[in-house]
Order: sequence, then C-alpha cells, then structure tokens
Amino acid sequence: MTSHRAAEFFKAVQQDQALQARLQAVSDPKAFIQIAADRGYTFSEEELEQA
Repeated sequence: MTSHRAAEFFKAVQQDQALQARLQAVSDPKAFIQIAADRGYTFSEEELEQA
C-alpha cells in the first residue's frame, strides 16, 4: 500500500511548483524520499521505483 503513497506524492508534486523545483535539485533517491516524508508521504526506494 505504500507504493500507493508514492503515487499520491507524485500527484501532489504536480500541483506544487515549489516542490517540483526542490525535487529537481536532488539527484539522490534518499533525498527525494526524505522530502516526501517531510510532507507525510512515506515509502521506500523500491516502492518509489514501482510507482
């Protein structure tokens, strides 16, 4: 079910230009996941790849 959270996060990103810019500045998946977690979306690297 957490891969569903990754998909929800991608939808939220589409609505938020500031978040898009922040994510474009990171190249490390762990940093990407941490930004998502800071916004309440928790998922693993594997789940990120599946989303």
